[in-house]
Formats: sequence, C-alpha cells, structure tokens
Amino acid sequence: MIVKSKINFNFYNLVSADKILVIVIFKYVKNYLTIHVFKGIRNNADPLRRIEKFIENDMLDYLGTDVFEGGCFFLNMLVELSGQSAAMSKQILRGFVRLSGLLRSWLEEADQKGMLQENLDLKEVSNFIIISLNGAAALYISSRDRNILDQTVQQLRFYISQLKVHSS
Repeated sequence: MIVKSKINFNFYNLVSADKILVIVIFKYVKNYLTIHVFKGIRNNADPLRRIEKFIENDMLDYLGTDVFEGGCFFLNMLVELSGQSAAMSKQILRGFVRLSGLLRSWLEEADQKGMLQENLDLKEVSNFIIISLNGAAALYISSRDRNILDQTVQQLRFYISQLKVHSS
C-alpha cells in the first residue's frame, strides 16, 4: 500500500491534471477527425478526388460546422501550447507533417497513373495544400466568414486541376 501511494504521488507530480486533460481531448479530436474528415475518401479510386474530398471535408464538414467552439482544435492548440508544452506542440506538428505525407502519397499514386504533369515537386505540392488549409482555418477562426471556407475549397480545387495532365 505504501509503494502504491508513492507511485501515485510521483505520477501526479510528473503529469499535471491540465496535461492529462489535453492528452485526452487530443485523442478524442484525433478520433473525430479520422471519422469525419476522411469520410467518403478511403473507397475512392481517384487519388486526386481523394485530395479534393479531404479538402472539402476539412473546410466544410469540420471547420464549417463549428464542431469546436474555438474553430480548429489543432491549430488553436499549436498556438496555445507553443510556449507551454514543447512535447505536445511537436506532436501536433507531426500530425500536420503526416497529413502532408498522406496527401503526397495520393499525389504519387496520381503521378504513377499518369494523371499529373511531369516534374512536379509532390512534397512541395502537398505542403502547400496543408499550409493553405491552416491559413484558411486561421482566417475563418478570426472572422467566421463562411466565404473563406468556400473560396479555399474552390481555389485548391482549381490548383489541383492545374496539376493535371490536360488533353490537347
């Protein structure tokens, strides 16, 4: 019994209740995003349409429905935690990097299928899309102007169409 109370005491000294709460919320939001932002994507054979659907889901079904009162949970947490928890900030940044990697894998698939113009830097293309989504999220959070979401979807759809091989 004494050993157990020492372990519990030490554990709570190492991990604050605030950090535990952030971790629990982080896992919940990550699960929510997996379900809703990737809805209708997995079974789509067209990798470029998968990217477009991901953009639509992110902007319109996640941000646009104001699931979280403050807007984009991960963007807010990245800003909030930047000076408080380097470990959590790194985890959120890794999530953005993984999303970019997923988009790049879909772009590579499209490239292998001959759907894209030659000599595109697919890493830069996927990074641009993620950065654009995060910029739009910040603008939307600060204004709640739905036009930002709609315009971002349209502009990124146009951008993706410019990457495609066009028949002459």
